[in-house]
Amino acid sequence: TMRMGVYKRTGSFNGIPLNQLPFAVPQEVFSTNPLGIKDRDGWPDGLLQRKVKLRTNLLSTALDFVSNGHCAIFIPDFVAHNFNKAVLPENRLSPVSIPTKLGVLERKVYLVTRLAAHEDRAVKKLAAAIRKFIKYV
Repeated sequence: TMRMGVYKRTGSFNGIPLNQLPFAVPQEVFSTNPLGIKDRDGWPDGLLQRKVKLRTNLLSTALDFVSNGHCAIFIPDFVAHNFNKAVLPENRLSPVSIPTKLGVLERKVYLVTRLAAHEDRAVKKLAAAIRKFIKYV
């Protein structure tokens, strides 16, 4: 399980309510999926509407827009943490307060392998590394 959050460039959009923030979101949407998530970023669509400003195919493009102060983004906390380590202080991301009615936003992470593939030692090591990385941040 990984924690999710809304992030914006530090110092931008101060005083703007969450439902008025412009967002960068993934270009593609899911038609159907077992998790009931419409947008690829896992936004809680049924609980809170958001203002979509930009649609991108790449997370790196969306992060560029956010770090330049054009919009906000909904991403895992560990992504924001690692992004902030790699950019100048003026381009860092800061969390946006979310309504308490949403509670803690978390998403489950699944490691999907081919049906014919066995869960070998390499897959188990990869799963352990992912768990450790997500919990570390």
